[in-house]
Amino acid sequence: MTVAAVSAFMGAGTSSATETTGTRSPGSSQPEFCATLVGAATASDISPTLAEACSETSRADAVDKMRAEASHRGITAVADTPLMIWYEHADYKGFSNVIYGNAGRCDRSGYKINPNSYWAGNLSSIGRVDTCDKAFVYNTRIDFTETYTLSVPLLGAGLNDNVGRVKVFSSYWP
Repeated sequence: MTVAAVSAFMGAGTSSATETTGTRSPGSSQPEFCATLVGAATASDISPTLAEACSETSRADAVDKMRAEASHRGITAVADTPLMIWYEHADYKGFSNVIYGNAGRCDRSGYKINPNSYWAGNLSSIGRVDTCDKAFVYNTRIDFTETYTLSVPLLGAGLNDNVGRVKVFSSYWP
């Protein structure tokens, strides 16, 4: 799915105001738009973060910067497929981070992602993109999990702003 397709997805069912104006928290230094590229799960069963970048300007700019960082690191994109979109606030508002998978579309194996420190303490809602329709969301202690059908406008008690891992996968794609 292209950046335009992700942007089109954002306009359907969610506020497109986040893309153009954002909902910046006063005094915050976190850029509004981010993009993260993760690889296939490793032997430790975690998908490594291959590149991440943010932008004050637009989601497309963040994606371009992420791809440039991956290229600078010598990472050849197998397929940078959007998997899901993380949001800082409920109802798909606030800062956002499009998570891309470098090993192709979501399948039943999926991707297992440990958020960085910002997203571990600020992730509140998750938007669905492409074939990723399910997520196991774990708390930061990895001792509590909920299963969600994506998209989810608000993570439940115990997980809102307290996410240690997200396993995103397809319940129907082989």
